[in-house]
Amino acid sequence: MTVALDAGAEDIKTDDPEVFQVLTAPADFDKVKERWRRRPSPASAEVTFCRPPRCP
Repeated sequence: MTVALDAGAEDIKTDDPEVFQVLTAPADFDKVKERWRRRPSPASAEVTFCRPPRCP
């Protein structure tokens, strides 16, 4: 998980050891995604727009 934070992610949330929600600014998404993909077995990555106060 520190890989994402080191790449510029703002926060990481998880309720399942196999699923991570990585929160990042849109401008940092590609950099964080690329660093995360270098880890073994990345399953997927997607962008979801979230506007406060509805953000997790």
